[in-house]
Amino acid sequence: MTGYLKMWLIPLLLVIIMAGCEDRVGISSLPVIITPTVSSTNPINAATGVALNQKITATFSVAMDASTITASTFTLNLGTIPIPGFVSYTDTTATFAPSNNLTPDTTYTVTITTGAKDLEGNTLTDDYIWSFTTDVTYTVTLSSNPSEGGTIAGGGAFNSGDSVTVTATANAGYAFANWTENGAAVSTDTSYAFTIFENRTLVANFTFVQIPYTPIPYTVTLSSNPTAGGTTSGGGAFNSDSSVTVTATANAGYTFTNWTENGTAVSTDANHTFTLTGNRTLVANFTTIQYTVTLSSNPPAGGTTSGGGAFNSDSSVTVTATANVGYTFTNWTESGTAVSTDTSYTFTLIGNRTLVANFTAIQYTVTLSSNPSAGGTTSGGGTFSSGASVTVTAIANAIYF
Repeated sequence: MTGYLKMWLIPLLLVIIMAGCEDRVGISSLPVIITPTVSSTNPINAATGVALNQKITATFSVAMDASTITASTFTLNLGTIPIPGFVSYTDTTATFAPSNNLTPDTTYTVTITTGAKDLEGNTLTDDYIWSFTTDVTYTVTLSSNPSEGGTIAGGGAFNSGDSVTVTATANAGYAFANWTENGAAVSTDTSYAFTIFENRTLVANFTFVQIPYTPIPYTVTLSSNPTAGGTTSGGGAFNSDSSVTVTATANAGYTFTNWTENGTAVSTDANHTFTLTGNRTLVANFTTIQYTVTLSSNPPAGGTTSGGGAFNSDSSVTVTATANVGYTFTNWTESGTAVSTDTSYTFTLIGNRTLVANFTAIQYTVTLSSNPSAGGTTSGGGTFSSGASVTVTAIANAIYF
């Protein structure tokens, strides 16, 4: 029985095998279509903590027709709202670059539609859809206490889990104390590093440091213009921030005008007070006083005068008196008091002068007589000033003519 079965089973198996081979040959003769697929994405489906500047990529199983990888076949959406961006394709990878940073802690949906084709024109079997969630961002807000105590750096927006370092730098006269948050100290290091998982509001606290005052020596240099115009006082060496008063005193014949520095007027007060913050070179400027010399003749016909007018104080002035014919010069008087008997009077002018040149008329004698003495009488003789009109008269006696 066993042998009988073996005899029939072996041919039967051969027939079945041959039939199967024929079927296989028939199947292999049909065309085979291999559709493209998305083999990987970045970020992956359901990814969390995705960076806000993330570019989305999809890698295909085969090379694709780049002309079919466009903004209409590769899309990014926030719900039903499309996110604008730029789509590119290189090798087997398509990239979607959002035009702006993504919104924190938000879920986005990415779709590659069946409009994407490979080089043979084969499309995806179905739209390929995946989603991801962006990272949570937190804010680090910094301030200084007091505000003039120092500067702070390192604040801003950060992704959850980022390492953040904030730095406090004390200004001159202050020292860093600590970082506090809601009044509680969190660090005494000027550079405070931490991992962020929530919004932080940090205050850099500074304390005032008393700096020993070291005065800076400065010099106040004074001069007079002109030198003869007056004197100055108050210059010398002083510490910075000292209150300094300089004084200008005009000499006789001068008046104080102003204080100048480098040609620029700084004060019209003879006593100039200022706080010293640097070296100063001050010039006290003086103006010469003008005086007038007024001349006259007494009597007016007695002679002429010259040399009067306006002159600077301390000028040397010479006035001259010239007697007219019949007069002689007597003297110069001022306010009735004789001041000189010289026709040319020289003096130093220290005030207004009113001078009178006094002249005296020359005296002449008219002497009369009668001849013979019995013949008559004469009258009108005597002493007369030069230039006087004189009339003499002769009267004959009886029997004389």
